[in-house]
Amino acid sequence: MKKFSDRQGEIIGAALGLIGDGGIQSLTIKNISHAVGVSEPALYRHFTNKHEILQSIIEYYDDENQKALKSIEDSEMNPLAQLESFHRRLVTQFAGNPALSITLLFNEVFQNDRKLMHRISKIMTRTQARITRIIEEGQGKGLIRRDISARFLSTVLIGVVRLTITRWRLANFGFDLEKEGSGLWEELERLLKP
Repeated sequence: MKKFSDRQGEIIGAALGLIGDGGIQSLTIKNISHAVGVSEPALYRHFTNKHEILQSIIEYYDDENQKALKSIEDSEMNPLAQLESFHRRLVTQFAGNPALSITLLFNEVFQNDRKLMHRISKIMTRTQARITRIIEEGQGKGLIRRDISARFLSTVLIGVVRLTITRWRLANFGFDLEKEGSGLWEELERLLKP
């Protein structure tokens, strides 16, 4: 995990705020430096360019996501409770920081940047592999249905969350994402149980 300085964390936060308020097009070095209250040359002491800031946002999210998954996997919770915990954490994380939905879920933003697209793809692949393992463990313990493959169930779980967050973003964050997420979990749990 990369360690960010306090100032780098502040810059990342300001960048996410700009994206959340005005979309990715509002993310300029000039706007970031203004939001942080430093000159543009001072900003370059912390990040070499806008691309590095975007990479850092993705890296920060990935680190937080992987730490949360590890904590959930290492807990004493049964696999079904682990899935619920991950689902709720993911929804809460996006609800608390709407700009993440633009940065991480609207991949068109990065379609011309193979490095960033590859990084996001890697995060998705690694996350799905971990969710699949939790489902397989739950299937082995008879807590999760076995008549549907773990890989497909993990795709459904992640896809439902992604679609809901995308709808929320397209509705200009116009509904309570956490409340919607709670209702979705109840439906997903019915789907998962044998």
